[in-house]
Amino acid sequence: MKKTMKKIISKIIVAIAIVASTTLLGSCKELAILDNVSNVDMIMVGDGVRDHSAKVELGSTLQLSCRGLVYEDSKITWKSDNENIATVDENGLVTPVATGVVTIMASTQSEYVYQSGYVVVTVLGTSIILGAPVDQSLVD
Repeated sequence: MKKTMKKIISKIIVAIAIVASTTLLGSCKELAILDNVSNVDMIMVGDGVRDHSAKVELGSTLQLSCRGLVYEDSKITWKSDNENIATVDENGLVTPVATGVVTIMASTQSEYVYQSGYVVVTVLGTSIILGAPVDQSLVD
């Protein structure tokens, strides 16, 4: 009786071990796919962009693009973190709306590579240069 009980318990333990290892392997397989996704920085470029920052005046625009793409034909997604200061279209054209500071982000993702970059854009007001005051007695 003891030998029969030991065999049954042994078979139950083996069955539990098989189920547990199958579940564990399935989980690891899913994690391995996520681990194969590489995060790669892309470089944001544009007129006056330096060290992730740029300045642009109200009334003008800033064209941004990305370099260092793993896949040159990647679809870039553009985003402004504050569209009350500046908007960005699907081609990376930044249009100032008001003075302030805004972060423009770009990203792209393929099956195994996620790439992103950003530029902090300072929107400046336009400058007006005033001349000498006009003598109102001469104006008629």
